[in-house]
Amino acid sequence: FTYWPGTNQTEPWANLYALHFLQVAKAEGFVVPNEYNNLLANSITTVQKNVNLGATEGQTYIAYAAYIASLSSNEEDDDELINTFAIPTANALIQRSDLTEEARLLCALTLKNYQVASSAMNAKVVLKASSITFSNPLRVSALRLLVSSQLNKNSAQSFEIANNLVTGINNSNWYNTQTVAWSMIALSAYSEKFGGNSATAAVTIGSKPTENISLNGLSWSRNIAPRNANKGVTVKNTGKGTLYINAVTNTLPKPGEEKNNSSQMDVSITYVGLNGAAINPANLSSGTSFKAIITVKQQANVNTEHAAINFRIPGGWELDNSRLANDTDNPYPNTEYTDIRDDRMSIFLGMRAGEVRTFEVGLKATYAGKYFMPGIQAEDMYQTYIRSSKAVSY
Repeated sequence: FTYWPGTNQTEPWANLYALHFLQVAKAEGFVVPNEYNNLLANSITTVQKNVNLGATEGQTYIAYAAYIASLSSNEEDDDELINTFAIPTANALIQRSDLTEEARLLCALTLKNYQVASSAMNAKVVLKASSITFSNPLRVSALRLLVSSQLNKNSAQSFEIANNLVTGINNSNWYNTQTVAWSMIALSAYSEKFGGNSATAAVTIGSKPTENISLNGLSWSRNIAPRNANKGVTVKNTGKGTLYINAVTNTLPKPGEEKNNSSQMDVSITYVGLNGAAINPANLSSGTSFKAIITVKQQANVNTEHAAINFRIPGGWELDNSRLANDTDNPYPNTEYTDIRDDRMSIFLGMRAGEVRTFEVGLKATYAGKYFMPGIQAEDMYQTYIRSSKAVSY
């Protein structure tokens, strides 16, 4: 699987993640083309040849590959992967004294042996952000819950882990897709094993009639309009189980009240004419061609391997799609990918500590009028404390 559309670049961990999804889909009865069985086998061969087991990421990576291979759908090719790779690899890994907690949990799932993971169930999670495996404490908590739910009969331990996982999710201000996916898989497994009878409740939103609900799954939700929320929400537990209530509010600042925000990264933008002289973007004649100069500085003392710059334009402007003129998928050298749309452009790249990058974007003021000018943002996609945004204007 390529990481970006139209390119040949692959991301080893993302490759395994996609294959994991397909293995789960196949086990649930979805039709998965046979070619992906060969792709899984080829990925495993690559893992065996290239992974350094002395490195933390290497242990987690090969343990994840073994776990994916163990998700058999009772087909001959899958059984061969289990017997020749998954089980032998997991057995070899658990003999290592330096095995990481995340790798040990994956090995326990592969071998279906809770004792393998017992030492990793309560240890304090100490992880550094990794651009290879994208590890984080919440994903480790999800793995713990999956191990406990599938391999352990102790419902009290599983409940404590599930409660800690949900608390961590609620307290987080950012998520990556893998953490969310692992959390949902783990919570589903917990609910299936220890969920018990469905909970019931009576919910009254504002002046609307009371709604009697039954929670046959993990949750129930409703979108509440502000006019009804101001009148109050009442929830009455009509069942025997415990209900947990979350009120989630999404807001946006009013146009013109946004604030600049930077943390260990700085992004700025200026506008110049085709002759390089500075111009005022709020005072342009229709048909004027000009340029935006985007400058990003990585101020953190660490490298940013997955940075994203998001530049949106007012409705009266047009982007110069240089990919069409230059017959190239990526007009900016030394970047991973550039996504150019009608009203925005996103640049994905890696940046060294202290590095400064500058990008020129061709623009044209096409339609006269007063338009909302979106701000510009830059961030590390997996290290959320590294980010910068500049306010919008008219």
